[in-house]
Amino acid sequence: MKKLLLIILFLLVVSLGISTTLAFINYNHNKKIDDTTLLSNIKGHELISNQRLTSDVKYGFFRSNKKGCGWIALYNILKLDGQDVKVENVVLHMDLYGKNAFASLGSNPLSMALYLKLKGYDVKIYLDQEKFDDAASKTDFGIIGMLSTSKKGGHYQAYFRNEDDTLTFTNDFSTSASISDYISGLSYKYYFLLTVDRK
Repeated sequence: MKKLLLIILFLLVVSLGISTTLAFINYNHNKKIDDTTLLSNIKGHELISNQRLTSDVKYGFFRSNKKGCGWIALYNILKLDGQDVKVENVVLHMDLYGKNAFASLGSNPLSMALYLKLKGYDVKIYLDQEKFDDAASKTDFGIIGMLSTSKKGGHYQAYFRNEDDTLTFTNDFSTSASISDYISGLSYKYYFLLTVDRK
């Protein structure tokens, strides 16, 4: 039993070392990328709306065009709030604390919430879809998380409230009357909502 615990501890230390080293290798690569080449204007906001354009951004062992929707949603939230934010800094945080299995399983929603809390936001996580619309109506922006039990996997998407109280979703430029309206057209099995508000 003691030998098994030592092996597990050794594997955890090696994994942490690899993860940390990889995060800083990715950071050094990503800071050479000009953020403006990734941005699109969505209703007056300069945001990342086309995940395919992030193929040069490294996240975990992957390229962000395949696994980067989590950090992209965080980046877009900060940009929506007028923050001066750099891609490499958001990716570094998620590379260090928020990726699941070297990003092969994407981003951890709890780490995403923690990142925003550390930036001074009030973040709430909702799992009950019946509460999504009411919760989203009380904040200017947030993130919808989607999970599938098929090969489709999962996805994150930031949204923001328009002057007419509709919601615009940043990855597909769509506008919906509510979160429920938006997810009614999707085929994921599970959904969760992160509402983000200024403190």
